[in-house]
Amino acid sequence: MRRIPTITAVLTLAALGGCTSAKVNTTPVAPAEAATTAAHAAATSSTSAAPKKAGLGDTVKISGRNAKLAVTLVKIVDPAKGSDEFTVPDAGKHFVALQVRVVNQGSGVYSDDPQADVTVKNAAGETMSIAFATTTAGADMPSSVNLTAGDTALGFVDFQVPDGQKITQVQYALTSLGGDNVAQWTIG
Repeated sequence: MRRIPTITAVLTLAALGGCTSAKVNTTPVAPAEAATTAAHAAATSSTSAAPKKAGLGDTVKISGRNAKLAVTLVKIVDPAKGSDEFTVPDAGKHFVALQVRVVNQGSGVYSDDPQADVTVKNAAGETMSIAFATTTAGADMPSSVNLTAGDTALGFVDFQVPDGQKITQVQYALTSLGGDNVAQWTIG
């Protein structure tokens, strides 16, 4: 049976492909390019003197096997207030709400959970806990999206951050591998 080694080899290569590390993209796109749609993005060229790290308001492009996204860190509300008197952070913590825009610039449908794709860290590099709560900052990011080419998802993702600490890094990570699959912003 010659097929078994072939199938085993394919499965082994697929498993090894899953072990590759993620590529992190910290370079924002030019403002003109961020404003274009997927159909016009290829025609837009950016000319910048030196690359800078993405920050609040910047759009970062990332891609995976089946996705090409332009992700923008639109706004940060720190502290954010719970939507009602029952929505309060854990003792010694406060809510921070991040507004994120995700635009599908690929040709297929992007299906994922954008809330689960956002992570934040403090100055010590500690990852903060997502808050499964609603704040008064604005509409929540949907927990499930199916974006066709050119479609956009916009909403807030809420986190609990220890009092006295600030978010210094935000990441949006695709769960599929390949390409630049982590967008990263530095918050100053």
